[in-house]
Amino acid sequence: MEYIVVTGASGGLGYSLTKCLIEKGYFVYAVDIADNKFIGIDNVKYLKCDLKDPKEIEKIKDVIESDNVRIKAIYNLCGIFKMESVIEGSSEDLESIIRINFLSMYYVNKYLFNFLDKGSTIINMSSEVARYSCLPFQSYYTMTKKMVECYSDDLRRELNYLGIRVTKIEAGSLNTLMIEKASKEFDSLVSSTKYFEKQLLKMKFMMDSELKNKNKLESLVNLLVKIIEKKRVKLVYRYKNSFKLKLLGILPERLQDKIFKILVK
Repeated sequence: MEYIVVTGASGGLGYSLTKCLIEKGYFVYAVDIADNKFIGIDNVKYLKCDLKDPKEIEKIKDVIESDNVRIKAIYNLCGIFKMESVIEGSSEDLESIIRINFLSMYYVNKYLFNFLDKGSTIINMSSEVARYSCLPFQSYYTMTKKMVECYSDDLRRELNYLGIRVTKIEAGSLNTLMIEKASKEFDSLVSSTKYFEKQLLKMKFMMDSELKNKNKLESLVNLLVKIIEKKRVKLVYRYKNSFKLKLLGILPERLQDKIFKILVK
């Protein structure tokens, strides 16, 4: 039997992926702080873990070590979305999202590295936003995904010497609770801002337009499973990226600044 680690396993994407992997005969270590959704299901071991805490992540290592198994793949899917002003936003919120979206990935890979063999795969969840200049009021989230990009590239180049494969997923909007919370995040930001209420309300149509394009999980889950079964993986997999973001990203930075200013007039 082959063994897989999935973080964020109780979330929308993580849960769907874990179920698919189990159906294909893999044994999954399902890691999440949320309630156990896998009671009564074979080939899965639920590990409750606060991924913001490196000491709790280290306990995952202890469990796998005691089971005396090797790991075929690590899926780092744990993540949260946050909308805040970089000027008005909470520094505690920034530290929290960095711990969840980036440092959890760093520590999971660091602590579980010794259980990987040549041919094992590490899959890091990034985002399409990491490819572009930051959109207004999304810098907290975008910062963490740019960290994931830089980290994943360096990790891939280091582990290339050892035959361990590393790839990243730059996904667009997905039909998960994370995206559903974006609207609430926006409303909270509007109600709390001192300086940007007018601008935020003018830009709301942009957010609503992107949220309408929520992509289904099934095809992404199938892609994630295929990655670990391929002989060769891509450096990055881009899934359902936004054409509007791509078009905006082609433009010079100063022109992008002018567009964002025009949009709120």
